Amino acid sequence: MIRKILTAAAIGLASVLGIAAPASAADLEWNIASGNPGPPVRDACAYWPGTGQYPGYGCFTANGDIFTLFDGAADGHSIGLYWRNYAADGSIYREGACVETRGVGTWGACNKNFIENSRLKIMVCTVESATKSKYDCANWSDWIYA
Repeated sequence: MIRKILTAAAIGLASVLGIAAPASAADLEWNIASGNPGPPVRDACAYWPGTGQYPGYGCFTANGDIFTLFDGAADGHSIGLYWRNYAADGSIYREGACVETRGVGTWGACNKNFIENSRLKIMVCTVESATKSKYDCANWSDWIYA
């Protein structure tokens, strides 16, 4: 009984102090790409290693915090650009995905708002958008600065 009271008190204190819980998969920001921006002016890109010249890729532009991606594979799947935004202490502050669902040959963009000069990493994956499942991913990029 005392343990339950102490646990409840600790949770209450944490909420009053504004202590955030660690990020979890449920906290993933999921955005469907929109527009038809065409090839981006970019700071960094990640490429999906599928077949063909440009099976899929995604890029980040710091001026405006815009993710742009292209689906170049006629494989029946979407292309997703996954991102992680890191806090100054190296922990993941935010994470999400920008997903192009309109099919092969389409460009899309997602507009975000990151803390200036914070660090990001991106990777591109084939995505089953109905289930929000990623598979067949490229490696995470090197550091990118917002």
